[in-house]
Amino acid sequence: MSKLLMDEVPLMCQPSLAVKIGLNEALFIQQLHYWLTSSKNIRDGKHWVYNTVDEWNKQFPFWSKATLKRTIASLEKMGLIQSANYNRISIDRTKWYTIDYEALCALETKNENSNNDRKTDESSNSSNCTNGLNQRGEEDFSALQEAKNSSDSEIEPSMSANCTFPSGQNEPMDECNLHPPITRNNNRDYLPENTTTAKQEEHPNEDGAVVHDLSEQAAKCGIPSRTLQTFIKTYGQENVQKQMDLLQKALKRNHINNPAGWLRMALREGYTDAAVELARIKNERKAEAKKRADEFTKRQLAAYAEIDAKEQEKIEIDPSSPFHAFLKKIKQKRQQEGPAS
Repeated sequence: MSKLLMDEVPLMCQPSLAVKIGLNEALFIQQLHYWLTSSKNIRDGKHWVYNTVDEWNKQFPFWSKATLKRTIASLEKMGLIQSANYNRISIDRTKWYTIDYEALCALETKNENSNNDRKTDESSNSSNCTNGLNQRGEEDFSALQEAKNSSDSEIEPSMSANCTFPSGQNEPMDECNLHPPITRNNNRDYLPENTTTAKQEEHPNEDGAVVHDLSEQAAKCGIPSRTLQTFIKTYGQENVQKQMDLLQKALKRNHINNPAGWLRMALREGYTDAAVELARIKNERKAEAKKRADEFTKRQLAAYAEIDAKEQEKIEIDPSSPFHAFLKKIKQKRQQEGPAS
C-alpha cells in the first residue's frame, strides 16, 4: 500500500459540518477542537490554543497563508471561534484561539429547525394531481392562451404601413439631401498635396533630406522616431544633429544602456566634444600667448628706441656738419609727436 494513503496522521472532519460551514472551515475547526481537548492553557474559564500563522501552516501545508488567514477570519465572522492575546510580553502578537461551542450548538439547532420547516412546506405544497401539466389548471392555461392571442392581435396592425400610396415607398430619395459620390480618381487628385502637407507637419521648417539622415542615425542608435521628432521640436535640428554626432562617438568608445536618455541629457546640458573643446582651448591659449609676446616685443623695441635716442643726444656733433642739421630736425619732430609708446 502506498505511504501517501496511511503513513501519517490524517486530518478529519465530519461531512455534515463541512456542509454547514464549508470544507476549509470544517477542517480548521476540527483540528482546533483536537488541540483544545488536550490544552492546559485555561483563560476566563475556557481552553485556549496559541499558534502563529506559520505554525498553523505547518499543520495545513496544502493551504497558502492567504487561504489560512481567510479561513480563520471566516470562522471568526461566523462567531464559531474566538481569538485573544494572553501573551506575557506585549510585543508578542501570537493569537490564542478557542471554539465557541454554544454558537456551534446553536448553528446545529438552527439547521435542524430549517430542515424540518422545509420538509413541512414540501408536504403541504404537494398536489394530488397526477398529471403535471394540469397543476396550473385549465383556467390558467386558457388565460395564457387568450393573452397570447390578444398580444398577437395588437401587434398585427402595427406591421401594416400607414402610407396612403404604397407605390410611394419605392419613390427615389430626395437628391438635394445627398452628398455627391466620391470619384474613383479622387485619391490621385489630391494625394500628392496631402503627402506634402503631412511631411511638412511631421518636419516643420526642416530639410527633408537632412531629417531623413538624422532619422537613420537615430534608428542605428536605438532611438525611436517619435522621440527624435520631440527633440527636434524642442531643441532644434542643428543642436540635435550636433549631439547625435557626439552620441555616435560615445557609442564607439563605451556601451550606453539608454541612448535616448543620454541624448536628452546632452541636449539639456549642452554637451561638447572633448577633443574639439580641447583643441579650441589650446588655440585660444596660443593666440593669447602670441598676443602677450607681441606686446612684450613692442614694449622692448620702444624701450630700445628710447635708449638709442638718449645715447644719440649725448653724442656731440659739429654744428657746421650737415648731419647736425638733420638730427636737429628729427629731435624737433619727436618733441612734437610726444614720447614713444
